[in-house]
Amino acid sequence: MSRPGTSTLGGSHPLQPIAVPPTDRGAALILAMLVTMVVTIIGGALVVAVATEHLITANNRDAEELLHAADAGLERALLELAHLSEWTAVIDGGAVSRSRDGTLSPRLPDGRVVNLVDLTQEIQASGGGPWGPDDPRWRLFVYGNLSQIIALTLDGPPLPYVVVWVADDQADGDGSPQRDTNDTLVLRSEAFGVRYGRRAVEATVTRPDPYPAPVRVLSWRLGE
Repeated sequence: MSRPGTSTLGGSHPLQPIAVPPTDRGAALILAMLVTMVVTIIGGALVVAVATEHLITANNRDAEELLHAADAGLERALLELAHLSEWTAVIDGGAVSRSRDGTLSPRLPDGRVVNLVDLTQEIQASGGGPWGPDDPRWRLFVYGNLSQIIALTLDGPPLPYVVVWVADDQADGDGSPQRDTNDTLVLRSEAFGVRYGRRAVEATVTRPDPYPAPVRVLSWRLGE
């Protein structure tokens, strides 16, 4: 019978504890630290990757929503143009939209305040120059929060802010950017959202037959 605290193999030799050299203990500690470091780095990379993916998804969703909002601004402008018998008053400032904010310095959904007069000058300057007699002169037409534009109040986060400019087209060749002689205008609609989001669309519209004929869209493209 073996004594307490001892074991025997074959009933004769007691087992002795195996001594681990100090150098092996140090190597094992270093290896454990390296493994912990690698796992930490991989875990951190995964966290960053997931956060980046979420941000990209949110930005793509916001961009798509802004594009729809800009289109809604165009639709609102088309609706109002359809009720006007002539469009010279629109581009010379004589006719104003019913969808206008009460201020030219609105607060955007992300908290920024913009000056629409300065923004109009920015849009005008982006067209380059020198200016010819038929080059467009952008004029504010529709501007306001999307809820105002579509006349619908929705619960939830702030909706995009939409601005629509109108200008005479170059094709009429009448020598004046403030006179429409061919029932054709150019529209630019921009939507502003959160995280400095901004999307624009441009369209050329016409009324091929005399008023009250419907308005047609000749071309549509993403704005720069």
